[in-house]
Amino acid sequence: MLGTVQTVIILFSAIYLLLIFLIFITKKRIANTESSIYRNLIVINLFTILLEISLFFLSKVIFMKAPWDIYATPIVEGVDPSKKFIFLMISKIFISLVILWFVNIFKYIFYLCHKNSMNNVKIKKIFNIISIVYIFVIAIVLLLPIEYVVTQTTGSADGPAVKFAMVWIVFILFTILFYILANFKKLEIKKMIPLVTLILLMAIAIVIQMKFPELLVFNPVITFITIFMYHTIENPDLKVINELYRNKELVEQNYEDKYNFLFEITGEAKRPLNDINKLCGELKKEDDPLVMKQGLMLINNMVSQLNFTINNILDISMMDAHKIKFIDTKYDLGKFCNDIVTQIKANLTSSLELKVSLPNKMPILYGDYLKLRQILYSLIITPARDKKNSVIQFKVDLIERFDVCRVIFTIIADKSNISIEDINNILSATGEFSQNDLYNLEKKELDMVLCQKVIKVMGGNLMIKSNKTGTEIKLVIDQKTYQDNSDNILAKYLDEYIERKRVLIITQDKQLVDTMKKYLDKNTYSVFSYLYGKDAIDRIKLGRKFDYIFVSDNMNKMSGLEVLKELKEITNFNTPVYILINSNNENLGKHYIEEGFTNYVITDDLANNLEEILKI
Repeated sequence: MLGTVQTVIILFSAIYLLLIFLIFITKKRIANTESSIYRNLIVINLFTILLEISLFFLSKVIFMKAPWDIYATPIVEGVDPSKKFIFLMISKIFISLVILWFVNIFKYIFYLCHKNSMNNVKIKKIFNIISIVYIFVIAIVLLLPIEYVVTQTTGSADGPAVKFAMVWIVFILFTILFYILANFKKLEIKKMIPLVTLILLMAIAIVIQMKFPELLVFNPVITFITIFMYHTIENPDLKVINELYRNKELVEQNYEDKYNFLFEITGEAKRPLNDINKLCGELKKEDDPLVMKQGLMLINNMVSQLNFTINNILDISMMDAHKIKFIDTKYDLGKFCNDIVTQIKANLTSSLELKVSLPNKMPILYGDYLKLRQILYSLIITPARDKKNSVIQFKVDLIERFDVCRVIFTIIADKSNISIEDINNILSATGEFSQNDLYNLEKKELDMVLCQKVIKVMGGNLMIKSNKTGTEIKLVIDQKTYQDNSDNILAKYLDEYIERKRVLIITQDKQLVDTMKKYLDKNTYSVFSYLYGKDAIDRIKLGRKFDYIFVSDNMNKMSGLEVLKELKEITNFNTPVYILINSNNENLGKHYIEEGFTNYVITDDLANNLEEILKI
């Protein structure tokens, strides 16, 4: 019989579990799969406790003479068949709920292992299959016989139904263990602890149950695990609030950094234009060929500076992770820059001031940071050794685009001056490394010519501007960024909880985008647009999901057909893609469908076409 002490423990467990359940259901939260499974576990556990307590009192009433007497003796024979039948059916329901609890634990581990590799629809389908298997198992449990064996000292449930249930529980435990071992690196430690604890405690409980059948130890174990899991289940509401606040701060900081950067870079672009205009006016009045030749060299130099600013800094369409020579070595850019500053300060004279300006937020990048540190150190220490200088400025700016970060390192010396001839000699240094270059690469400090050669090999660009007001050196290099997907809680829940369907438009026709946005916004669609196909492809590769994609047929740099071909190469990509064409090219519509587009949209009749496609 169920002991009094065990009953008291169960009662206290029930009260504590009920409190947790009330806290869980009354606290506002995002209802994701994980929290839904946990809610099921609590509800099932509450019913198993209720049934276990009911079985305790029923066993007293049905199987004992003078049930509430301390010295009551069991009824070994002559039990009322109808009462016994009710008791055994309740026992089967209890067993069925215990198995259901373990089934939900299996769903939980399955979800943890596959939530990043499967979409919610597929996971739900698999959960439905698991539920069908459970119904089949429970049907067998209900059909198999069960017996409550009573002796002079004790009583316990036995029979094929109990043994069959035990086999299934052991099978589920082994399956959970297999999933933990197979996905050990994917799972968070805090989520594994209750599952591992469950396996260990259940192993002990099974041994105890076999040795002492009268002790019902399964329910205390699952109650303990259910309570334990409350502290490991994700709490999306608090995380989202914290993430929103964190993102708000980062957006404000990044906005400030970008505003300052654009303000400065716009000034840098205007300066050469003004100087070229002024110099051209002066050369019109000049007759001396040597002066004119010098002036043309200056104009050529300023054009190079302007070209560098426009193409190597501002033209983000050239930022492509596939073009970067990938090096699987991560480094923290913030720590990297601070280490260089510390190293430079240790080698400066007391009369020289080093001014440092770094962004508020620095990403983690992939790249050859050791070689990059050697180059930056050389580019800063060279003007720092010039005794004419009193101030050296070291500045870092960033342009981030999806999984690529363009890092712009700027070194400004207030007095140093480098001749145009020397600048051209440095910037024109390319080609293979000589034996002397290879020898010098082993040194701590490199000369500027060798720096230029190494920068070119790394895929970076160098620009030097120098005049009587000082020297400015810019090193620009694109690096692949380290993406920590688990860190962004908002991105994690975006696709699952935003009810508005997402439409992506890829076109360079701004008027077309505005027209589509007005129509789709009115019909509660979220609209995103990109000028270049490469931008959209990179975004989708990083995990952004859309319900519909519309692509213009004629675009610069990448046509609509080329965009489709790259999209089709993305693993698990199954979003419908529509080609946008005008009525003059309607005869090409069938050709585009044959090439793989879902359908074509005539831009001259957008409203009707979109209404038909989106079923608005």
